[in-house]
Amino acid sequence: MRQLPDFSFLTRDRLWEDGGLKNDETYIYALLEHMGGDPKEIVDRSARHYLRRLYSVFDARKVHQAFNRPFMSQPAFEDYELTRVSAQLGTKPSEEVRPLPDEIAIPLLNSAYSWLGAPADDIIKATEMWDEARRDKSGTPNALLNGPMVNYYVSRAFSQMTFTKSPETGEPWCEPFFEWDKSTSARPRPVDGGMRRFIHLWRTIQVAALIILQQSSGMRSEELLTIRAGRRKDGTPQCLEARSVASGASTMYVVKAMVNKVNGGVPDEHEFVVGMQPNLPGLASNSVPAVRAIDVLLRLSEPLRRLPSIPSSIKQLMVIRPKKAAGLSTGGKNVIR
Repeated sequence: MRQLPDFSFLTRDRLWEDGGLKNDETYIYALLEHMGGDPKEIVDRSARHYLRRLYSVFDARKVHQAFNRPFMSQPAFEDYELTRVSAQLGTKPSEEVRPLPDEIAIPLLNSAYSWLGAPADDIIKATEMWDEARRDKSGTPNALLNGPMVNYYVSRAFSQMTFTKSPETGEPWCEPFFEWDKSTSARPRPVDGGMRRFIHLWRTIQVAALIILQQSSGMRSEELLTIRAGRRKDGTPQCLEARSVASGASTMYVVKAMVNKVNGGVPDEHEFVVGMQPNLPGLASNSVPAVRAIDVLLRLSEPLRRLPSIPSSIKQLMVIRPKKAAGLSTGGKNVIR
């Protein structure tokens, strides 16, 4: 039988930390040579494709241990470092992508924003119910259940949930995730996928908010993923700033994120204007869609940030998600960006 390779030599120092591109014994130096040797001729996206393979090598460590083979003992880098390393390897701008025509963009944006109304509030409520249901019922502070008990209490809570009625039909916009006829069943029964449908809707709300935020700001996808979570004492998002402009006649909203398309490819904090709101007396004005999108993203993922053992590099980000499609994570290590 073919032997598994020896990955024990793949340590952070050998991979990229010890001198980086200046050290010809590191992985990224060899990778740069493999891709042509000139960062100005390499798109950072191509470098990131190669670097992500190291995640797979690290994830396979248990298999190597089972066969008594040397394994990669530590991750190559944290998620937030991937952008920085790939920016060193490739600085060539990617080709421009033509914008969506209005015939597609306008219906897409309208649909995305509609998800941020009652559907978002209901899915956030369901996420909070999940967070409460998985807690130990013995009264021990912050103690969490795991395994089948979590599934039981969450399904029981979801079977009692009601959804907002659609103004068009007068009926709830969504079917319950579980139903429970106690006279015929000892446990709630999943409806049309149960938890999988809940996760699908959770991700739909998140993606809808990201579409609105990206359209409002012009951010690249990688820049969206660098926005930090957290709120100020008054409850406003730390990543969002409201500034009075035009002698107080309007409020300008600014979001802070990291960019790598300037400053020689080195990530740097940048401000993105996401909307303006008039403040004229007697003049009603619509709220800024991006402000709602940020609030939804923070509330949607807040229970995940409270999970035990969640890496600090993930916890500090606004856009995070469960690793599996079958349900929300029960441990922080299963939360990813």
